[in-house]
Amino acid sequence: MYKNPGIRVIALVLLINSLVASDLLFKKGWYKSSKKGSKTLVNDVEHIDNKQFPDSKYLRVSARLPILVSNSVRNLTKLSTLKLSFCGITVLKPGAFINLPNLTTLALIDNKIESIPRGVFNNLNVGTLFLQRNQIETIDAEAFDDMPNLFRIKLNANKISTWNGEWFKNTPRLSQLYFRRNKIQVIPERAFKNLKATYLPGGRIELEIYLSKNLIREINPKAFDGIDTIRKLMLDRNNIQELNGDIFKGMKHIDVIFLSKNQLRELPKNLLSALHSDLLTLDLAGNHNFTYLPYEIVSKVKITEAGDIRRLDCESVFELVKKLAEQNKTNEIKTGCTEYIE
Repeated sequence: MYKNPGIRVIALVLLINSLVASDLLFKKGWYKSSKKGSKTLVNDVEHIDNKQFPDSKYLRVSARLPILVSNSVRNLTKLSTLKLSFCGITVLKPGAFINLPNLTTLALIDNKIESIPRGVFNNLNVGTLFLQRNQIETIDAEAFDDMPNLFRIKLNANKISTWNGEWFKNTPRLSQLYFRRNKIQVIPERAFKNLKATYLPGGRIELEIYLSKNLIREINPKAFDGIDTIRKLMLDRNNIQELNGDIFKGMKHIDVIFLSKNQLRELPKNLLSALHSDLLTLDLAGNHNFTYLPYEIVSKVKITEAGDIRRLDCESVFELVKKLAEQNKTNEIKTGCTEYIE
């Protein structure tokens, strides 16, 4: 093919380099083995493992990593925190994380991940999983199953448009879900059936669901079937126009509900009737189409935040305050109606 021996040698070198490069995870990068440690340069990395990286408790890696293939990160038995942020990751392959028995925090923030398939995170011992500020649109129904220690997951600022009630099977400790700033439109029936509130010493509830600033316009009347306790339910800054009166029918305890800056016109009088105890806070601020607050609602809430509601009838608020006082209730209503409330 090549008559000139020099050309043959160059071609052979290029071929070898190409084959070697195809087996590399990345060509150039750096890592830190402590938060305040110095950067250590690494080249021609095939795997993030104990051959080129220290088996330390903390590891932050910076490199161009468009694809995390199977066995990308492996055999770091002491590692508890792994950060792979700003690495340009677009694809996660099943088996990307292998033999990381003490890994408790995994951060894949600020990448370009588009989907989460089954087999990437299943059976990891991770307690906190950070996936915010990616481009995630699809998540396999089994993507987060069988994660026994997972208690916090953050998927804020992605492109998720559909909620799947099949997520999170066999995740008994999961109690903090952050799905803020996505494109979710509907909360379906039994959306949270695989979740269970955790009760801490002193009676504190640990189940927090953050769905702020999505595009939610509909919540199925049976959306919360399967769970009976929530500490925080954050539904502010969505497009919710109405709530079914039976939406919390099976609930016993809720501490905080944020519904501020939606398009609500009213709340059903029986919305909170099933609860065994009063809410600590109900935030309705910025729902400008509200004209009055039902006594059946405010009497079940310790603090009702109703500021910045342009059409709210202040005289009706005064009557509510008066009725609460007559019933010896200390429930507080916070509005801009100062001319009616001493």
